[in-house]
Amino acid sequence: MLQRGANGFAGEPGHMVVDPNGPPPPTQLFEVMAQSSTQFIGLADAELRAYLGELHDTGSTACWVLTKMMRGVYGRSARRTPHFYATLTIVAQLDPDPEHTPEARLATLCDLPDVEVRRRAAAAWQKLYGAPLAPGIRVAAAP
Repeated sequence: MLQRGANGFAGEPGHMVVDPNGPPPPTQLFEVMAQSSTQFIGLADAELRAYLGELHDTGSTACWVLTKMMRGVYGRSARRTPHFYATLTIVAQLDPDPEHTPEARLATLCDLPDVEVRRRAAAAWQKLYGAPLAPGIRVAAAP
């Protein structure tokens, strides 16, 4: 199965291929990547769109997706990859309290009802890209 939406396609769990003709990277991403190349910011933007789509449309819980995302930022083997910057941008939108530690952010978000985290992901997309997040649609994969 493929998951298709305005934000891209997911071919296998956890992998999202994003529409290359999508909106430009949001200002908030540039703010956390001030010294990065345009190409690297573009890669982070693709991850940002994919992660927001996955968070909104996952067949699992939003908390599980957040935990996986935050491990890429705060885990032992975390590196400053496009995923890193996408996650920083998303988490700041979902829980805007800058005083929260990573553990407190995750606890705060995971304590919310799943539908609220998904609503916040859609609101973050709207704020970042200026358009509604289209929900994914499941379609059969091509042979």
